[in-house]
Amino acid sequence: MRRPPRALIALLAVLGCETPVDPIEGAIEITPPPAYSEWWDDTERCARISGDFLGVRWFVAFELDGSDEVVGQWTERREIILRSDTWLDSIVVRHEILHDLLGGDRGHEGPEWDTCDLRGRSLPGG
Repeated sequence: MRRPPRALIALLAVLGCETPVDPIEGAIEITPPPAYSEWWDDTERCARISGDFLGVRWFVAFELDGSDEVVGQWTERREIILRSDTWLDSIVVRHEILHDLLGGDRGHEGPEWDTCDLRGRSLPGG
């Protein structure tokens, strides 16, 4: 899969992870595809943190927070909202999974972001 430009990835960390999103408006709840479970396991392994995959609600939206730059969002209600053109991108999904495993960490402060090579990497979003 094609990787996004680094500038776009950095912008994701600044915009997408700081802006709350209401998943009800314009978002469609989905059943996570099988790849999500694999990406969850990969992220748990690299972060050395376990979590509850089945406790997350997954959504896809055409646009997040009225911005073309936000491609993913985690909420404290354990919802992951992904933009419709990135919902199958492993980096975007794993970035949001790591937010869930860490219980937030919107500032990307934990060492797990580097260990998993996901600091600021969620393509245009958060």
